[in-house]
Amino acid sequence: MAELLPPKLIATLFPHLPRDSHRSYRLALVLGTATIVVLAVFRLFPVALIAAALLLPLLVALYLVDVNVYGDEPVWALSLTMGWGAVAGVGFGLLALAVAPTAASVIVNGTSQYLLVQGLVLPFCGFFVLLLGPLVLLRYQHFNAVLDGVTFGASTGAAFSGAQAITYSAHLLGAGPRPGGAVLPWVWRLLSLGLGMPIVTMGAAAAACAALWLRYRAPARDAQALGALGHPAVALPLAGLLVAGAAVGETFLSAGGWLAWLVAFDVVAISLLAQTIHVGLLEEAAATDPGGPSLGSAPEGPS
Repeated sequence: MAELLPPKLIATLFPHLPRDSHRSYRLALVLGTATIVVLAVFRLFPVALIAAALLLPLLVALYLVDVNVYGDEPVWALSLTMGWGAVAGVGFGLLALAVAPTAASVIVNGTSQYLLVQGLVLPFCGFFVLLLGPLVLLRYQHFNAVLDGVTFGASTGAAFSGAQAITYSAHLLGAGPRPGGAVLPWVWRLLSLGLGMPIVTMGAAAAACAALWLRYRAPARDAQALGALGHPAVALPLAGLLVAGAAVGETFLSAGGWLAWLVAFDVVAISLLAQTIHVGLLEEAAATDPGGPSLGSAPEGPS
C-alpha cells in the first residue's frame, strides 16, 4: 500500500530521511489518509477533520525527532518553526472567520469580495507571516545549510496549515459527532485540508526558505546555483502566489474540483522544492569535499 505514493513526495518533503525509512513514512501517510476516509464514511466528520489537520504535522514532528534536525537547540528552534506556525495558523484561522461574509452579504455584494479577501489576500499574507519564525533562525550560523532552510520552512508550513484548518472549522466541533452533509464532498474537503493544501504550503515555504538560506548562508560563489528561483526577490513572491493560487480554488470550485486543483499545485510545489533540495544535497557533498566543485560549476570533462 505504501507504493501508492510516489517516492519523490517523501524524499522531497523529508530530505534528511534515510532512504530505508522512506517506505515507513509512505505507509504512515497512506494509513493516515485511509483513516481520514474511513472516519468520513462513518460520518464522524469532526474527528476526521482533526485527524486530517494533524496528519502531516505529526509526521513532520516524527521526522524532526528521527533525524535530530535541531541538534542541541531543540526547544527554541522548534518554537520558532512548528510552534510559530501553529500560532500563526490559529491567528489567520480566526481572522478568516472574522472577515467571512454572511449569507446576506453574499446575496447583496456577490462573491467577488469573498474571492479576493478569503481566497487571495489572506493566504498570501498568511504565507509571509508564517515565514517570520524561520527567518529568526537565519541569523544563527549553527543552521547554515540550505537543507536547514528547507526543513524549517516545511515544518512551519505543516503546523500553520493544520492549526488554521482546525481553527477555521472549529464550529463543526460543536455540531455533534455526526453533523449533516453528504459523505463524498466531505471526503474531498478533508483530503484537501489534510494533504492538498498543506503540501502546497510546505513546499512553497520550504522553497522560499531555501532561497533565503542559499542567498545569505551559502558561500557567495554558490548564491546563483538556482538562478532567478534562488533569489529571494523572485522566490518569495512566487511562493506566496503559489499558496494563494492554491487556496483561491476553494472559493469557486466544488469540493472535488478544489482537490483536483490542489493536486496540480502540489505537483508544481514539489517540483520547485526538488530543485532546491538538489542544490542543498550538492552543498552538503561540497562541504564534505572542500576541494570539489561549487554548486553552480559544471562537472569536469574527461581528461
